[in-house]
Amino acid sequence: MRTGSLLALLLFVTSTATADPLVKPGAKPGAVSSWSTVGEDVVLIVGNNYEADDVAKAITAKIKGSKTKVNGNSVVVSGVEEKALVPMLARVEVEPALDDVDQMLSALKGGGDEEEGSGSSIRATQVADFSDVLGAQKDRIEGEVVGVTRSSFPVVIVSVKVTKVPRGTRGIAVGNRITVVPRVKSKNGVVDPNDRPSQLNVGAWYAQEGDQVVLNLGKKRQKKYWIARGFERRPAP
Repeated sequence: MRTGSLLALLLFVTSTATADPLVKPGAKPGAVSSWSTVGEDVVLIVGNNYEADDVAKAITAKIKGSKTKVNGNSVVVSGVEEKALVPMLARVEVEPALDDVDQMLSALKGGGDEEEGSGSSIRATQVADFSDVLGAQKDRIEGEVVGVTRSSFPVVIVSVKVTKVPRGTRGIAVGNRITVVPRVKSKNGVVDPNDRPSQLNVGAWYAQEGDQVVLNLGKKRQKKYWIARGFERRPAP
C-alpha cells in the first residue's frame, strides 16, 4: 500500500489560479519584468513567479508570426519587432508558476506544524505507475523516515536515514540522515492535477516515522535541504 494518485485526485477539484498579463497597460512590467531588442530578436526577462516555458507557449499561441526560444529565465522572440510586440503582450496572459522551491523553504521556516494527519487512517491505494517520476532503479536512494515537520499543506520536510544509495553516489552515504523537501506544485493548498510528480509526492504529507521511502533527489538547497523530484512512501506495517 502506498500513498499516491487516488489521495491526490481528491485534492484537485477546486483550483482557481489567476492569469496575469505579460505586460501591463502602459507598457509596465507584468509577468515579463523587462525586455530589449538584441539584433533582430526581442529578449523578454520572465519574472520570478512565472515559468519561461509558459510565457513562450502563450506568445506562440496568441501572437501570429512569432517564434520563441527559451533560454533560462528569458524568452527570445523573433518574427515581431519590439514596437509591435509589446502592446500585444498586454493581451497575452499566463498563470503564476505553481511550484517555487524557495517559497516552499520559506514556508517551512515560518510555519509551525499543522495537524499531523494520520498515516494509518489515510492510506490511499496507488494503482498508477510512477517509475518515470522516481527515475531509473539504479539511481534511486532508499531510506527510513525518522522525522516529519509539516507547514501549510502540502509543504512538508522529511528527515530520512539513508539505507541504500546507488554506486558512485557523492555527498550521501548509507547511515546519513538527510533532510528532504518533496517537490509539489500547488497554489493555496490546491495541488496541480496535471503534474505527475505532485500526484506521487503529495503522499509525503502523510509520512510517519518508520515508513520506508524511495527517493529521486534533485539539487541541495540552502546547504541543508535536498529537493526530491520523486518521493515514494511505503508505510510501515
